[in-house]
Amino acid sequence: MVYTPFDKFYLNGIPLNICVIDKQGMLTFVNKEWEEFSKKSGVGEFFQMTTGQNYFKEGRKAGKTFKPIMTGIQNLVRGEISKFVQEFHYESFNNTYWYLLHAIPLNPPSEEFIIFHNDITPQKQAGNITAIMGKILDNSFNEIYVFDSKTLKFLQGSLGALDNLGYSIDELKELTPYNLFLDISDNSFKKKLKLQSEEKESLWIFETLLKRKNGSTYPGEVRLQLSHLTNPSVVIAIVNDLTERNKRLNEVESLQRQLKAENLSLKNEIRSFLGDDFVGEGSAINKLKDQISLVADTDAAILIQGETGTGKEMIARLLHDSSQRKSGILVKVNCPAIPRELFESEFFGHVRGSFSGAISDRIGRFQLAHKGTLFLDEITEIPMDLQSKLLRVLQEGQFERVGESETRAVDVRVISATNRDLKKEVQAGRFREDLYYRLSVFNLFVPPLRDRLEDVAPLVEYFLIKFCEKYRIPNIVLSSQDRDKLKDYSWPGNVREMKNMMERAVILCRKSELNFSQILDELLIFLDSEFPQLTESEKICITNEGDLKELNKNNILKALSATNWKISGARGAAELLGVKDNTLWQRIKKLGLEKPQ
Repeated sequence: MVYTPFDKFYLNGIPLNICVIDKQGMLTFVNKEWEEFSKKSGVGEFFQMTTGQNYFKEGRKAGKTFKPIMTGIQNLVRGEISKFVQEFHYESFNNTYWYLLHAIPLNPPSEEFIIFHNDITPQKQAGNITAIMGKILDNSFNEIYVFDSKTLKFLQGSLGALDNLGYSIDELKELTPYNLFLDISDNSFKKKLKLQSEEKESLWIFETLLKRKNGSTYPGEVRLQLSHLTNPSVVIAIVNDLTERNKRLNEVESLQRQLKAENLSLKNEIRSFLGDDFVGEGSAINKLKDQISLVADTDAAILIQGETGTGKEMIARLLHDSSQRKSGILVKVNCPAIPRELFESEFFGHVRGSFSGAISDRIGRFQLAHKGTLFLDEITEIPMDLQSKLLRVLQEGQFERVGESETRAVDVRVISATNRDLKKEVQAGRFREDLYYRLSVFNLFVPPLRDRLEDVAPLVEYFLIKFCEKYRIPNIVLSSQDRDKLKDYSWPGNVREMKNMMERAVILCRKSELNFSQILDELLIFLDSEFPQLTESEKICITNEGDLKELNKNNILKALSATNWKISGARGAAELLGVKDNTLWQRIKKLGLEKPQ
């Protein structure tokens, strides 16, 4: 048959691999689609499909894959069958290709036969994926749903999905997502599918209520995705049942509410406790109360000074609880209780392995007190080498953990306390002057109990009521004689000593036939013998260390002045003082004394 240009043009325009053979199997025509297929697929390496070649000869060279095809087409050529259809596949470049081949006579009865085949690889792959997916769904306890992207009808459901919903697979196929997912609208659903089909969105995650067959509902998280691996494309929805998660969240929220209520109750108790223990109406204590109310709601650093037992920690708690940071925590650091080598770790924390014994990371007190208050009790016990690092945190609000280079920011209000005269500590060189000024933006002095004797009786009465309730005995009434006895006592241990003494007295009242006045007398006699009080004359005769140093300095200056600064030799200052020449020279140098011009 002679092919006109129109015939060739027409056959080359069909998107199929087409060839024509005669009864001897000679190729009389091969379209361009088949030629391109031979080049791209690699079939051309063993199957020469060009005009003039013998189709059967080339097919036999191709091996077992094409043997059934050759046999079928030969049967067609001999007239044994009217047409031949065969699926076949072959491996090329590590890929498997599937084709559907058709062979029919060309205008029968004819001396030529047309052979054409089309690529069915995508359909085969989709069928394999569908089969694999079906096996997964049949055995999966997870909730997985598959529905048609066009009709939105359910196609498949996993074992877990059917079990949770209570539907059979046939009942599920009668439903759409709108029957199952109760909180989604038609518009939003179609809009999301459209975005996925346009590849503008890959995954849609949402939470909804799912409805079971019996009408009950349960919360679920749905992960929905459009898949083009099958034909037609499908939507796969994976559902995570949130019932247990929501139950745990509700439990957590309930515990949080309970904790919040307990925290509020505890804070109220603390406020009540602080308010009760802060007893007194004398001028000294009223002045202190005014100062506390003035500075409490600021972020100023506060230095509390007072003797042991005056209630410095109580005042620190009151300042925190009355400040804008009351929602944060108050972190107390008892400086004398910290070993010298662990001060930096205690304040700033450390990382695992930073020193011997650092078996895990540890948060320091500054980080723990972030957005709250840090109370440094007995601040004078901080070593000099750490005071500079403490100053940096107060100035810049930054620190590094021990063994770590990362700089951390912290927002902390610092309240410090001491029972020493901090100015004298600075003068003696035991405390940094710049740190002193940084810590003492506002000073509070807590007067000792002996300086506010008018508050002794109210405090005693308060403690008696408190401990009588605690030990369940009738209230003890304080007589005027008892009041006078208590005022005459100097209370060296201040309010702490009074509190302990009153508790001891109440305990003794409960187990003794003595009345309170007799017990009080015995306790005061015991305390006086244990801690004897100094007379005024004894107090005057006692000289402290600082005064002794000053006295020694003035004594040396008098000797130098009397000898016109002659140090050694006869009638020299060393001889007057009764010390060796070298000893006097060293003392003059240490005190920084210079001869006046």
